[in-house]
Amino acid sequence: MPNAPALRLPDAVNKDYSFYDIQAHGVWGLIGDLQMPFHDRTTVELFVDRCVKEDVKGVILNGDIADFHQISRFDKRAGDPSYAEEIESVRGFLAWLRYKLGNKKRIVFKEGNHEERLYSYLYRKCPELWDLEELTLASLLHFSKHGIEHVADKRVIKFGEHLHIIHGHEYAFSIQNPVNPARGLFLRSKAIALTNHFHQTSEHTEPTLAGVQLACWSVGCACGLRPLYMPLNKWNNGFAMLEANPLVVRNYRVIAGKVV
Repeated sequence: MPNAPALRLPDAVNKDYSFYDIQAHGVWGLIGDLQMPFHDRTTVELFVDRCVKEDVKGVILNGDIADFHQISRFDKRAGDPSYAEEIESVRGFLAWLRYKLGNKKRIVFKEGNHEERLYSYLYRKCPELWDLEELTLASLLHFSKHGIEHVADKRVIKFGEHLHIIHGHEYAFSIQNPVNPARGLFLRSKAIALTNHFHQTSEHTEPTLAGVQLACWSVGCACGLRPLYMPLNKWNNGFAMLEANPLVVRNYRVIAGKVV
């Protein structure tokens, strides 16, 4: 059939999913689940003071830094902060963090499920505005102004040679374990990994058949521990300090205003 058109396999529309690689050296700080403006001020201040004292090379903001309650699907109450007030709270935190750390330190902002409320809201309520740059998370929170690196699309952060950092919502099904969130992470990841999202400090270690020691951690939150929607819970405040080579994870709790 000399005149038949040449057939070809259609192009795929899959997007790249590569890890966000941090070739780290020195000490880094990691904190998540501030859910601003519902953050725990003491935990945040203790974390930043520790970062300044240890002269960190960078800070990882590991998801749910914003709460975005007003654009969530959950009930709203009279007197709750407006969406504009929520945005201003996060902007103020990022400006203060940059001021405290100085201009030479890296700040990496990884999106969590609360930040993704922005995309869900635009999809559902006003898809016509979806491609406006002014409504992106990076634009709303002034990332470029403060030199903040942005990790989106549920990407895993690869910290050094061994540690994989997720927020905790990346898996399609929860990794929550009723006793130990870190063990739940281990059962899903089968890797050396760290998560926020569950608001609990925990650790799980287990060797492979070949004798390789794997470890997983969950990090406490930096928000208030008695929210009206769930005042009874198993949460604790906390943050972590990391070193890459060799890997060191110091997973701190904050109890009664002190780091333990």
